[in-house]
Amino acid sequence: MSRTRGTSLTAAGVALAVGLCGCSDGKSAPAPTRTAASPGPSPTPELQPEGADGVTWKVDNWEQHASDPAVLAWKQLSEALSASVNRRRLVPAVTSLASKKTLRPIIENVRFAWSHDLHVRPTALSHVVRADRRGSKVRLLTCSWATSVNYYDADGTYYGGPAEERWIKDAWTVEPVDGRWVVTSMDRSGRCRLDPPG
Repeated sequence: MSRTRGTSLTAAGVALAVGLCGCSDGKSAPAPTRTAASPGPSPTPELQPEGADGVTWKVDNWEQHASDPAVLAWKQLSEALSASVNRRRLVPAVTSLASKKTLRPIIENVRFAWSHDLHVRPTALSHVVRADRRGSKVRLLTCSWATSVNYYDADGTYYGGPAEERWIKDAWTVEPVDGRWVVTSMDRSGRCRLDPPG
């Protein structure tokens, strides 16, 4: 969450196990016979978690990244920063999900929002373009729909001029630090060439 003049500011998977029991009563077992395999249930796609503090970043291609802990850390940090704007205080997840170096400029924007009585929408729209692994680090390229992530005045007016109907592109570095995934850098890198959200 950062802005040019306001802000543009789980490793979990489903595994099915089948347990087979071979029991013996001392008699010879009949020769195995082939039976047609019954189709099992299709794996259920992992649900996208809601934000813990009142703001949710909806990732439109979540199913492609649901098991990536780096993507989850970025999503949770984005939600925590947005929630911090609306709650007028930093929510605890902010300091555990970002490095100090990354936090400095972002917190300046959050404080700017507080001082001008600005807020963000409770739902942000985003898209993960790619998550490239480089050693232990992951480089994320994300797009966020401007009118869903930028600041609004107390009366609901888009802050800083006419509403921008466009995707904002950001590049993030996420890496493991002391057993958790942490965002260690963020750069604004222009616009994304994506269709408007449907």
